[in-house]
Amino acid sequence: MNYIYQIGRCTYITKSSAGIPILEDAGHYAWYDTFEKAENCVLENIGDINETIYDWVIIEKYEFNVSNSVATQRWFYKFNEQLDKYEKAEEPEYFKHSCNLI
Repeated sequence: MNYIYQIGRCTYITKSSAGIPILEDAGHYAWYDTFEKAENCVLENIGDINETIYDWVIIEKYEFNVSNSVATQRWFYKFNEQLDKYEKAEEPEYFKHSCNLI
């Protein structure tokens, strides 16, 4: 099975008063053919993903199939300003039942 890994970024993650997840200033950043390449891009901040405003990065795994556009797995990263790099983070509770965030 072939997969693609999409990297998305946003300034912050919150939820609406109705409990609906919200990604502020969210956008697609890049696609990779392996998780290792995608994660390296995030951990090394390749291309300056952070740009001083994007505190969160999400990698989503998609099956490479036109008929299936649902992310099957995802990883969250939060920017650590003291270390000037992204670190793995726990998925916020209110995202646990959401899909295709970016």
